[in-house]
Amino acid sequence: MRKKISLTIIALMLIITIHAQEKGLYITGAGHLGGTSLGYKVDDTWSKFGLGYGGTIGIQYFFNYNWGIAGGVGLSCYKSSAKYNGEFTYEGLYDLDGLVTGDPMGEYYNLQLGLGNWKETQKAYFLEIPIMAMYQKKWGLKQSVGMYFGLGVKLQLPIISQEYEVNKGSELSVSGYYPQSDLTIDDLPARGFGKTIESGYKGDMDLKLGLAGTAELGLLFRLSSRVDLTLGAYVDYGFLNMKKGNKTEQEYLIGPNEGANTIHPASYVGDNLQYNGYVNSSIVDRVNPLSIGGKLGIRVKLGKIEDRRKAMSEEAEQQVLIAQDQQKKQDTMFQSLKRIENLLDRLVNKDEMDKLITYLDAQKEKEQEKSKEQEGRPTADEKRSLKEHVFFDLNSSKLRPASKEVLDRKVSLLTRYPEAKIRVLGNTCNRGSERINIPLGLKRAEEVKKYLIANGIEASRIIAISQSDYNPMLPNSNEENRAFNRRVDFEVIYE
Repeated sequence: MRKKISLTIIALMLIITIHAQEKGLYITGAGHLGGTSLGYKVDDTWSKFGLGYGGTIGIQYFFNYNWGIAGGVGLSCYKSSAKYNGEFTYEGLYDLDGLVTGDPMGEYYNLQLGLGNWKETQKAYFLEIPIMAMYQKKWGLKQSVGMYFGLGVKLQLPIISQEYEVNKGSELSVSGYYPQSDLTIDDLPARGFGKTIESGYKGDMDLKLGLAGTAELGLLFRLSSRVDLTLGAYVDYGFLNMKKGNKTEQEYLIGPNEGANTIHPASYVGDNLQYNGYVNSSIVDRVNPLSIGGKLGIRVKLGKIEDRRKAMSEEAEQQVLIAQDQQKKQDTMFQSLKRIENLLDRLVNKDEMDKLITYLDAQKEKEQEKSKEQEGRPTADEKRSLKEHVFFDLNSSKLRPASKEVLDRKVSLLTRYPEAKIRVLGNTCNRGSERINIPLGLKRAEEVKKYLIANGIEASRIIAISQSDYNPMLPNSNEENRAFNRRVDFEVIYE
């Protein structure tokens, strides 16, 4: 049954992975190492931690840039230990034929067992199936470093083996008390009475299905466009009791073997005694596994990689924009200095002054002729008004009330200048794939076009185009910049 459950889960994960490759899916692999405990009490003392380990493979799917879910399947080894000091008394056992006291009729006696510095260790393997809500955030222009946080639950299925073993140095004392003779025998190895060290008891435990809460916190380091290194810490706590029950009807930790109600010949101390282990005896009520440690792994992005223009780092984009702006400022300053230099040279004498006046008159005539040519076309201020942007909400093509005021001004100017045509360019931010952004940009442009047509502008004067996220106004480095990139641009054109 356990193997069938495991194979079914793995098959479901593969199916989800294949169908979700277009959605920005990650496949993950990680190993973990840390302190583990089965989380039980002995003599009102919690069990001690041991060094546990394990590994997990899984998938992560992010609905947007920050939030997503994760699932997987893994194997974990839990180790734990505890010490016990106590005594057990079993009354009414029978000394067959009086082999100890010499009474041919036999006698009843009380079997007394003492445990001193009795240390037992346990080791259990769990098949674990985590389901978590994930949050991630990356920093820097290249987004080469980030953090992640996960919170969820983890199904724990005991598999392979759950074993216990009594450690060396544990002491067991066996004695018999005969009430009729008021006799205590504590040193008769041939009859099974005396002390022993390093008893060597070991066996299997019985655990049942458990459910644990799990949390992870760590860092992301970008290795390539597809691969991230993950380094973090985790904590798991089983909030369901995994103790299956006591192994025998007597519910004892140690006592006579089943059917051993008489003294028999023994070659060593403790023969005919049965040991059940801490977890399967009455001295333990609950088992709630606990694990704390570190994780190291990788995650690989599946599906298509964005084209080179979209994949270009924000740092490179910003550097290009800064360089272009600096070049423009240098060119403008150089031209201004050249004009001042030429003007000063011409003011040196009268002849040059006359030439300058003649030149200025000619320039004035040219400006007048140019002004006549521009009659019937928008002025510079009117052109700026025609190019005024219209902005949209995330994943929306619905016009805002403020946008309609902007479009009303454009309707007025286009009505005033019937020869002018306008190109409407729909833009998006970098959220989402091309399959989403290209039609979204066109839908925004078409929505603006419909508004202009509804207010009297001929459809033949309007051209609607989608630019997707290829022409950002600002780098898509934060949400404030992305809000400026969700817009419609306008270009005035003539035949």
